[in-house]
Amino acid sequence: MVFLIIGCYDRVNESKGGQIMNRNQTNVLKNKDLEVTILTYGASIFDIRYNHEGNMRQVLSTSKDIETFLIDDLNKGRLIGRTAGKTFHEVVKEDACYHGVTTDFSHGGKSGFNKQFFDVLSVKEDEVTLGFLELEKDGFYQGDFEVKVTYKLDGSRLIIIVEGHSTKDTYANITTHPYFNLSGEKDIMNHYLMVPSKAHVRRSNDYKTGKRFEVKRGFDDFREETCLKDTLKNEVLDHVYEVKENSIQATLRAGGIKLSVSSSYPAIVIFSQNRDSIYPLSNNHTLNNLHGGLAIEPQYVQADVPLLKKGDKYHHEMTFHFESI
Repeated sequence: MVFLIIGCYDRVNESKGGQIMNRNQTNVLKNKDLEVTILTYGASIFDIRYNHEGNMRQVLSTSKDIETFLIDDLNKGRLIGRTAGKTFHEVVKEDACYHGVTTDFSHGGKSGFNKQFFDVLSVKEDEVTLGFLELEKDGFYQGDFEVKVTYKLDGSRLIIIVEGHSTKDTYANITTHPYFNLSGEKDIMNHYLMVPSKAHVRRSNDYKTGKRFEVKRGFDDFREETCLKDTLKNEVLDHVYEVKENSIQATLRAGGIKLSVSSSYPAIVIFSQNRDSIYPLSNNHTLNNLHGGLAIEPQYVQADVPLLKKGDKYHHEMTFHFESI
């Protein structure tokens, strides 16, 4: 009986994947250093390949093919918004910028960007711009929100520019959600992470208040480069670190490749996947793929997202710079 249920579930997802596949458009950006595959579904980054010593090396933990990527539930590579992270019903129930919220929701809820088809607004060999109009009636947020995201290559840098505006006062906290695995190993235990942060927001209830804790010596201290094997053998990462805007906010190193992340945001989320994927990954074809990749997500601290006034422009940039070392 269990096998029948699982089989039915797989067939439903395969059917859904086929329907999404039929509507999705794929754009491959290329220069001599990078090859980045962008999908219109979820304005997603499906794949990044970096020219490491003459070989185009895959540097993401992603699904083994586009069709399973489109129905995977880990939000790998998706554009996340209108607000990233978890929104707590008890926090926003009296806030006029929300409506119809009866329970907690994550990553924008039912109208989240991660499950929308974006339009291609412009495309070049090394740049694509996608757009989507989120209607107030379709989600939990006040105001119609028009979002535009540009992915462009600059040497070995992938630059992401997010712009938007709303017809009413609202909140916006838009990020990207690729899971990095620089070495192609089955997990990220051989990766070294550095986050130059003095304060962070821990998991669970602290997300509601935004309460900061000083970064002290411990499993979640990455002020000095630290091997993730030492952290993930007993703990998981789902932390929001305060960082300096427009500077290097995190570095990740493995397999002779170094990734440096910078952005215009004041915080960055470090998330170590923390559960198995329901589908095989490009770097791990088994379903025992816990910690297959590391998500590095520039954004606001979730409890401190500033109000975006009606008609004001939302604008943030994120840069992912790859180097051979």
